[in-house]
Amino acid sequence: MAELRTGENKARGLHVLAFYAPLTLALAACLLLFHRIPDNYDHPYCAENWSPNHYITIVLNCDSPEYLRLAREPQDLLQPTTNRQSRPGLVLLAALLLRVVPSSYALSGWLAKLAGHPLDAFTLDLFSTYIPYLILNFAFVALSVGLYSSLTSYRRSGSIAVLVVGCLLLFNDVVKAFLFSPSTALLAILAPLFALWAHRQVRRGRLDNWWRMGLMALLTGLAITTYALFMVVVPMIWLGQWQRSRESDIRGRKGKLVLRMLVTGVISLLPAAAWYTWVRLTTGQFFFAEMAVYSEVTWLWTGLGSDPIGALVHLLMNVVGLAVLAGRQALPALVLGLFAVALGPRRHAEDLKTNLGEVTPAAALAVSGLCLIFFAVAGFTVDRRAFSAVPPVIVLVGMLVGQVSNAVGRNRRWAITIGAGAVVAAQALWLLSKVGPFS
Repeated sequence: MAELRTGENKARGLHVLAFYAPLTLALAACLLLFHRIPDNYDHPYCAENWSPNHYITIVLNCDSPEYLRLAREPQDLLQPTTNRQSRPGLVLLAALLLRVVPSSYALSGWLAKLAGHPLDAFTLDLFSTYIPYLILNFAFVALSVGLYSSLTSYRRSGSIAVLVVGCLLLFNDVVKAFLFSPSTALLAILAPLFALWAHRQVRRGRLDNWWRMGLMALLTGLAITTYALFMVVVPMIWLGQWQRSRESDIRGRKGKLVLRMLVTGVISLLPAAAWYTWVRLTTGQFFFAEMAVYSEVTWLWTGLGSDPIGALVHLLMNVVGLAVLAGRQALPALVLGLFAVALGPRRHAEDLKTNLGEVTPAAALAVSGLCLIFFAVAGFTVDRRAFSAVPPVIVLVGMLVGQVSNAVGRNRRWAITIGAGAVVAAQALWLLSKVGPFS
């Protein structure tokens, strides 16, 4: 029986790959063919077109050239005013990948055939480190849908409708704007899913072992050096540890809980602290571009010193503003959730509420709330940051759809799958037909 279950899990893991890989490639092809900044575009944007031929266009975010240059010259992360000094992870990952993947120089012949003409030295130099970032972006997308399928327990339910709901992690403005741009923006999708997964691992007792707990904390710390939003993973691990402690009858559990939480927090901070210390010892200073250039976080600290009430009101308005932006982007998922509830069994409605699995609505909403608070404190309220609150909602809807699909008859199951497909298809068509976003 165990071997049969293992075989089914592997088969369904292949189903996930076979389902999402073609859709991701199709989306990528559509973006290359149809996504471009129009001439005389009069809305604010921070990007530019790069067209290797008459058919293909890559929209590069304005931060991309710096990422590309730093991967080629990672020592420049130590320059006094390098914007990526406070988050070096992505640059260092790309620099490591560059050692094992071909550069644009090595592929210049193939690129010349693609463009229909030899590429100039400036273009080859600029894109010499592009492939590592492209690999990383597709890896971030793959990890996101992989975590989604795990969190929704697709391998147990096997409902195709669950995978269809997960397509909302592909067809959104963040992926559209940044799939082909070297940037950390795609991590706004991965970070909340990782936080939810880490919490579930704790709840399952997978991190009761000290070594496993330490490795999870270290992985979180390394992720924080790449994208600060991964900080939300730490309180979710703490929440899981507290919940596990409440369920335990072991003597001295409070002391053990405090120790575990302390060790988790310290190890999670170690990579960033080590990088900060090394840069300070090497250069004598450290540049936080987010604070020095964009006044992120510092606006709140300054405001609390001069006008506490005004600063708190501003913070609250940031949270509300981000929540509204997130709510708009979550509409397709919410529609799917309501549709599933409408077709769900009436007699077992309570069972559906209490049998959603180990990822509880409270945990998912906690992750969404932490993401909103994180960016509200940062003070930069834009759609792509607000979207970080949406992936946990998509997970909840996917779980609900899976539960309903397994609780109803064949006809309703097909209706749920077709309805989910229709909503996702409408979202995809609207996404690809509209102009932008570009940054």
